[in-house]
Amino acid sequence: MALHTSNLRNAIYTRLTSDATLMALITGVYDDVPEITSYPYVVLGDDSDINYGTKTLDGVQYVINIHAWSRNRGVKEATEILERIYYLLHEYAIVVTGASAVHIRQEFNTVLTDDDGITRHGIIRFRVVIFDNN
Repeated sequence: MALHTSNLRNAIYTRLTSDATLMALITGVYDDVPEITSYPYVVLGDDSDINYGTKTLDGVQYVINIHAWSRNRGVKEATEILERIYYLLHEYAIVVTGASAVHIRQEFNTVLTDDDGITRHGIIRFRVVIFDNN
């Protein structure tokens, strides 16, 4: 069984950053946010995986969180960013190098107000099932 974490994250990053509509809403998509970064932006967050293999196929099920950060008043901006990410990834036939039968579905999203009372933190979670190429 191969772990496809890096290739999956690269495929998601490429899908998000190649979309002109999303990129017009944000200043960037990051894994590690530079210290001087303007709002709003998106972060590819933590992921986890579990073995999802069968007797005949090696597979992995991933859960990945994607974060949208905004300093706009209200939740509208963060919500629009999450909606665009949903549109780009939910049920999309994403191509992950070295894998086949990739299935990606959104399972959760929320927008929270940080303790500073200004920053909005949107979180959208996707579940991804990947089977190794045989």
